[in-house]
Amino acid sequence: VATVGPTLQVELISRNTDTTPYTVGGALHTYFQVGDSSRVAIRGLEGTEYIDKVDGGARKRQDGPVTFAGEVDRIYLDTTADCLIDDPALGRTVRVGKANSRTTVVWNPWIEKARAMPDAEDDDYRDFVCVETVNAQDDVFELQPGDTHTLSLTIGLQ
Repeated sequence: VATVGPTLQVELISRNTDTTPYTVGGALHTYFQVGDSSRVAIRGLEGTEYIDKVDGGARKRQDGPVTFAGEVDRIYLDTTADCLIDDPALGRTVRVGKANSRTTVVWNPWIEKARAMPDAEDDDYRDFVCVETVNAQDDVFELQPGDTHTLSLTIGLQ
């Protein structure tokens, strides 16, 4: 379900119509256009533990805002906070809010991976960052028969 207005709200609804429970995970993969990814700062995840997929799955803690000076592929754990994408090149701040999610993924392929992506130009990594609303890792859950879960994302300008 998508609702468009001063903000964009997107909902991913899972319904268990079966007679047995099943495990649910999900993600709303949001790519945000930015003026220059190397100048972007993402606030709202300070102090949060994350899994660094670029560093072999090492667990780390975010110190300060998330910035981009190389490939970033991180799964932030146990966070419900809104994220603010500060984009000085485009002169704006984008607010990414969520509901029914305790996981946030932040991703940018940077130079090497962007060159290997068949559906991207070599320098496209400069033009976007991903801040994704997710149910993953410790945030997946069992959906009982007849139950519904709504993963919700709200995007707006600050």
